[in-house]
Amino acid sequence: MTADEIVSHVPTINLGNVYVALAYYFDHIEELQQEMRAEGGYVERFRRSNPSLIEAKLRQAGLEEASWPVVIRLHFDEHIAANVAAFGDGTLM
Repeated sequence: MTADEIVSHVPTINLGNVYVALAYYFDHIEELQQEMRAEGGYVERFRRSNPSLIEAKLRQAGLEEASWPVVIRLHFDEHIAANVAAFGDGTLM
């Protein structure tokens, strides 16, 4: 993504803000990457010790993790379609 594209996606900032942020990032790249790795480790530890209810149900059903995104998508599609049909025109009141 270019700096101009960033500004078009986030209209509350200007091109100067983007370049200042990029300059800061490149001046502190190692420190920022180390912080992101540490936060990623924290997230992973948290996820392992606090599985989501859907993950627990999928594990209990014996499904392979690789199939989870498909199963979750089918589940949500099924329920969304049922809710839209219940409201007729798709509006929620």
